[in-house]
Amino acid sequence: GKCDSIHSSTKLALTKLIGRPVIFNGKNQLTGDIIHIIGDNKTEKIDSLKILNNAFIASKDTLGLGYNQLKGVNLYGKFVDNKLSEVDLIKNTEKIYYSYDKNVLQGIDVGKSSSIKMKLKDNKIRTIRSISNTESMTYPETELPENARKLRGFIWRGDEMILSKDDIFPPEENELHDKII
Repeated sequence: GKCDSIHSSTKLALTKLIGRPVIFNGKNQLTGDIIHIIGDNKTEKIDSLKILNNAFIASKDTLGLGYNQLKGVNLYGKFVDNKLSEVDLIKNTEKIYYSYDKNVLQGIDVGKSSSIKMKLKDNKIRTIRSISNTESMTYPETELPENARKLRGFIWRGDEMILSKDDIFPPEENELHDKII
């Protein structure tokens, strides 16, 4: 992930990402105002995740050109073997999700609810369940205009995904480091 400021405490097994934080879990982008990654000192593995204020999950639609999106006020995630396995989005949640059957787009699900519970396996979303005060409608692709396919606050930051240690710093800092060595 990336952020403007980071604070980490090994004693508390807590890492706080502050200032435009973004983390990636597989192909899923997670953002919010503050991200807490909580570890377990006994197992030395990641235990849970909190995204506080403006929690947002986005991923590119694997077969089309759109983006699956989920948002809420806060997000609480649980890890199993260092992989995100469960996510609870809390308060004023919204979703846009591309639904497929045998690689054929069935529709685009647009909805609102009090909360959303999501299960993941191998960094891929397996189930999404809206809970309480649910309003949802699945639209055929031709009936949902392009400007209605992004939730307010959506920003794709895929170019910030860290794929190697060289991606941690901007190119000019990497060049300066190479010259010093």
